[in-house]
Amino acid sequence: MPIIKSGFRPGFRGRMKPPACNQRMHYLASEHDRDSACLVGPGGRELTPQQAIEALGGPKAQFHEIIVAPSQEECAVIRARVPDAPYQAVKEAGERIAKAYANGRPYVLAIHEQDGRFHFHLAVAGPMPKRALGRHGQIQRTWDREVNGDEPRIQDWAAHCRFKEERDRLRQIIREQKENENQRRDAIKRASPGMKSEVARPFPRRQLGMCLSDNYLCAFKGARRSRRF
Repeated sequence: MPIIKSGFRPGFRGRMKPPACNQRMHYLASEHDRDSACLVGPGGRELTPQQAIEALGGPKAQFHEIIVAPSQEECAVIRARVPDAPYQAVKEAGERIAKAYANGRPYVLAIHEQDGRFHFHLAVAGPMPKRALGRHGQIQRTWDREVNGDEPRIQDWAAHCRFKEERDRLRQIIREQKENENQRRDAIKRASPGMKSEVARPFPRRQLGMCLSDNYLCAFKGARRSRRF
């Protein structure tokens, strides 16, 4: 689970107001107390501090900053996507997160690496949206999509396989029931008026034999509920 927080907190280190854009971009580009630091703009272009300032609208531009600091395990997962070029994997992940969150607004991504871990600073033009942070905030949802993907993650593969088997069996029964109904209609059409009831009589019994028992329905629903993500 990453640490996600605002880049500025009133009172931290004595500051009551966020730093100006030009000050912050130079700080984010500095390698002071870091193994590496890089500023990245849209399209993956690496920026100088001055270019980053211009990208956000100038030295006095209004912007907000969010820090995304993955755990050691999450850092390893991201880097493993491109084993031969782990920094490229980190950069691409950061770009996707920044672009998705910015949603068309100007942004600058800072990538810092230190002690075997990396973290992102997202500097985005304009004020911070109310629902940007928090457990169900925009950044957390964006991070979850980046790490886990958009599709549900199957945790119980045995239950998932049972679900697929029951689903296929149910589909087969539905097909057989439809075919039985079609055959009943055809038989009634071909029968003489006095024989229609007699001709139709076997089909309901056949239909009943195809119906799902209560136990089968429970097994199918149970297997479906087990397909968690």
